[in-house]
Amino acid sequence: MPLTFGTPIEPFHPGYRSFASPDDWFEAISPHFVGARFAQRTGRLSLSARFDAIADTTLVDMHVRQSGFRQGQRGFYVEGCAKHRYFALWLAKGAASLAQSHNVIDLTAGRWVLVKATSPCEFGVRDGGRCIGIMLPERHVGAWADLIGEGGRLLSPCEDGDMAAAMLTELLERSTELSLRAQQSFELLLVDLLDSVLNKSAPTYRDKGKPDVLPAKLRRAKELVAAQLSNPALRPEDIGHAIGVSRRALYNLFGQVGETPMGYVREQRLKEAARRLRNASLTDATVTRIAYDLGFADPSHFARLFRAQYGMSPRQWGTATPDR
Repeated sequence: MPLTFGTPIEPFHPGYRSFASPDDWFEAISPHFVGARFAQRTGRLSLSARFDAIADTTLVDMHVRQSGFRQGQRGFYVEGCAKHRYFALWLAKGAASLAQSHNVIDLTAGRWVLVKATSPCEFGVRDGGRCIGIMLPERHVGAWADLIGEGGRLLSPCEDGDMAAAMLTELLERSTELSLRAQQSFELLLVDLLDSVLNKSAPTYRDKGKPDVLPAKLRRAKELVAAQLSNPALRPEDIGHAIGVSRRALYNLFGQVGETPMGYVREQRLKEAARRLRNASLTDATVTRIAYDLGFADPSHFARLFRAQYGMSPRQWGTATPDR
């Protein structure tokens, strides 16, 4: 079942601002978009929102008590994002609707949608809803334009999508700011999780089988990853540059075996972590050291990923018998 959050953050939570004036709300949100406009409201506006930036990614968390629009109306229209190429939406509570290129997507709690931020779209959150919008830079993604298509892509429910949502809500509820290094690692992990969900949601674009013999460049890429597991700044651009291929070509290479570059990096880091945990005298400090040594910027995110992969915490794994 998709992950949902029923208890909204109260308006007085640090970082959130309450809006009752449509003009104030338009002034706050419109700088992030091109050609933004609202439809005429017929009722009262009441919402709280927070704007944030994580590395090069922009976040907006909206808690809509009353939108002021009539039932079923999508009241917000934009021609595109001001600085970003893609727009992701996750609905934590309630219902929302998005329309782009004659395609209408009705979003329910716990679901993700991805759209091209370079095309006009209409959007609206129903009264009582909470929605987190994420404006993503182009440089982190591979063939998203083809996978998303025209009109956006509603993503299938899966554990990777739930993990991305849990990371976002945990981040927004933190009282301390992440370091730039942690922000960059968070951004890469978030994009990689969404990339994984997108690939699962658009199966017609994936190759059906895995080749018996890996291409030489793919073998070189995997060898490079094995040597760079401890590098938290490792990115697809670095891998592609090292083996002499473009970013798109690198994604195509990994696509032949049903992987994404950073998905493969994450999988190998977790496998190596599992091996080290079985051969270590475990303490909390040991788990933290292994997480940092393998390029994870935040031990708590490492623990979440490990549990999602192996069904138990790092410490439980380290003390379990090998046949478990």
